[in-house]
Amino acid sequence: MNKIIKTSMKYISFPSIKYISPKIGNSPKGFDCSGFIQWVLLKAGIKIHNVPNTNRCIRHSEEFFDYFGFSVHEKMVRPGDLVFFSKKGIRPTHVGLYLGEGKMIHAGNSTKMVEVIRIKDYIKKRPLRYPKNETRRQNYTKNPIGYKRIAVPKKDRFQKLPIK
Repeated sequence: MNKIIKTSMKYISFPSIKYISPKIGNSPKGFDCSGFIQWVLLKAGIKIHNVPNTNRCIRHSEEFFDYFGFSVHEKMVRPGDLVFFSKKGIRPTHVGLYLGEGKMIHAGNSTKMVEVIRIKDYIKKRPLRYPKNETRRQNYTKNPIGYKRIAVPKKDRFQKLPIK
């Protein structure tokens, strides 16, 4: 079991909350989904860089999707990768940590706690629904919308982290 997964499992049943702001939801007092990922990565010794052109650390699921790690094809996903979801198919709105065997650990908004859940069950309860009156373009048609391998920047490229 890699260090990131091992660290994440220490927080099962800790309280979770809905995302409010980057300053709330990233501690054991109450995690939102991206705050949980941020906390786990930092505790596992992974450096999280800033959002480009800001002095602010990556914090929201959309920022993790856009600026952290590198994309991995669904058939190549492995334990420790980030898994992303979208409510409306416009942008990433939820992130979890893939555990293997179709499961993830995440800060569940509806359960009010950090939990391990089968991805199929998560999708079934929260299908992607693009509203008919939506004016923004739909980018995704099914969940999960993508996977990212955790990596750190190295000389304008991403360097894979060794799995321990």
